[in-house]
Amino acid sequence: MKKIALLTALLPISALADYSQPSSNTNKKDTLPESYFYLNTGLVEFKKDLPNTLIVNEETTKPNFGLGLGYHINQYLAAETFYRYSETEFDISSQLAIDDFSIQVHQLGAAIVPSTAIFGQSGIEIFAKLGASFAKINTADLINNGKYSSESGGLFEAGAGIQWNSHNDVLVRFEYTNVFADAGFDQAMENTSFDGFQLSVGYSFY
Repeated sequence: MKKIALLTALLPISALADYSQPSSNTNKKDTLPESYFYLNTGLVEFKKDLPNTLIVNEETTKPNFGLGLGYHINQYLAAETFYRYSETEFDISSQLAIDDFSIQVHQLGAAIVPSTAIFGQSGIEIFAKLGASFAKINTADLINNGKYSSESGGLFEAGAGIQWNSHNDVLVRFEYTNVFADAGFDQAMENTSFDGFQLSVGYSFY
């Protein structure tokens, strides 16, 4: 009888102790906000429509590169800040001269990233992105004594892509982005388009 009474008294204490221990099966992604960072590269291309009097002999888009830091607000929405560098070189000619010039774009911005839920156990999700950035656009004449001009303003872009999240917190993302509006530039963004694809590799942390 004493043994039964002792066991009865210990059961609530044992249950309380078990409850207070963190479960080994608890997924920390379900309980804590998730942050991530990434590096990317691709061919986000700055294209410029030149006057008909000029002939574009060659247009070379150098691989862009960038980095970003993100924070999951919830399962379906993240916020990011990013930096991107892009460069395009033009070899042009006219009846009077031949010239080469380079357009370099530096962007520092932020974006919101809505996404679907992860599809089953695949780790795959689809996302969209809407962002704005402060941009500095440099134009350098590569022949005529390095003549240089610079303008600053705002760029607004939208995009979409697919992301794979591995079980060891590595993420791989492929996306398309397009600058659809700008503000504050005098001539740098006249008759231009700025879009392309990029690949990102990153890591999630808590």
